[in-house]
Amino acid sequence: YWRGKSYSVYNGKTWTLGNSYKQFYHPLEKINKSSTGSSQIDVKVWVQSLVPELTQVYTTGSVINFSRTVTAAAATEAIYDSEIMGFFVDPPIKDKEIYRFETKISIPTGEQLSKAGTDYPDWVTTRYLQVPGDISTRITELTNHITSGKTTPYDKAVAINQFLRTNYEYQAVIPAPPRKTDPVEWFLFDYKKGFCNYFASAEVLLLRAAGIPARLSVGYAQGAEVSTGDGIIVKMKDSHAWPEVYFPDYGWIAFEPTPALSN
Repeated sequence: YWRGKSYSVYNGKTWTLGNSYKQFYHPLEKINKSSTGSSQIDVKVWVQSLVPELTQVYTTGSVINFSRTVTAAAATEAIYDSEIMGFFVDPPIKDKEIYRFETKISIPTGEQLSKAGTDYPDWVTTRYLQVPGDISTRITELTNHITSGKTTPYDKAVAINQFLRTNYEYQAVIPAPPRKTDPVEWFLFDYKKGFCNYFASAEVLLLRAAGIPARLSVGYAQGAEVSTGDGIIVKMKDSHAWPEVYFPDYGWIAFEPTPALSN
């Protein structure tokens, strides 16, 4: 996935980045200062823009550095952990211009994630377990039903992910939810059809109701490999939203509840 922004706060209608501050990083300045773990790989990525101007920078994994100056929206709760909600550039990246970044990509197995435990940093539990104060008890009850008998956060996340893929229908165009109705609740219990934003938002709220830190990320799906085999091309039709789940020692791991995409 090519992440543009990650949202943390849901108000019953829309998502926001939550409290953040601007952090400037100069070319090649280290952003992620942690060492590479046993389930991570270091990757260098070159991206060529195909649009007239690009101010939002799209990345994957946990970025180590950029080839140019960027502005980051950094979470206030994680000031010492470089928890970045999104990267931006000014002046914009022009058509055919290339930017490069180095990143750490986590590739843990399901077995490793099932043993990750619940030793979450304080900034994770403070920021990523938030639900609206008036959230419906139906969401909590549904979470308890889906995760019944599951003991680890990973098993619960897999169960919620599969429940959404199995019991709800992907539909690219849907009517607007009724006024004064939480759109996620309407999707889960009434209309039961929707596009990626609905599936991803529903999974994040169900996970949080189960006590599992999660966030909503938006950007683009993987794209398609070019004919030469030495890169991929990402188009507007690949725009996407997905949930990410936090696992101790592994960081943010993407899940895919939208049936239209591969799990």
